[in-house]
Amino acid sequence: MNLNDITQWLKNVGNLRRLKSKDEWNRKKGLVGLGRYKNTTAIKAILPLLSDQSKFVRLGALRALDKIGDRSVTDDLVPLLRDEWDVVAATSAEILYRLGWEPQNASEAVSAAIAQVKHSPSRMLRDVHPK
Repeated sequence: MNLNDITQWLKNVGNLRRLKSKDEWNRKKGLVGLGRYKNTTAIKAILPLLSDQSKFVRLGALRALDKIGDRSVTDDLVPLLRDEWDVVAATSAEILYRLGWEPQNASEAVSAAIAQVKHSPSRMLRDVHPK
């Protein structure tokens, strides 16, 4: 193990500790750090934060998982297509498609489309009706 590996390991430990903080911004900061290092071992610690009561933490968890880029999380992201905050729902749809996800049924397909339209209807119209 070289010095860079040790440094990264220590930073990941610090970021994992932040995930347990009562302060939402501290949890979000830990998620940003874990996403930056793209370590798949962090996925298990990130997944519970997809249901955090803070919409900013849920969004941070999504973004961290997006940076890690592991397709194994797609089933965990599908429920967020119906998140109360449009930004979380739309971000979930974008990440799912980026990871190569395909809806398993009509309900999932409709949820993904609605999430994207509610967040950015003008963008969706541009995609459907290009100039």
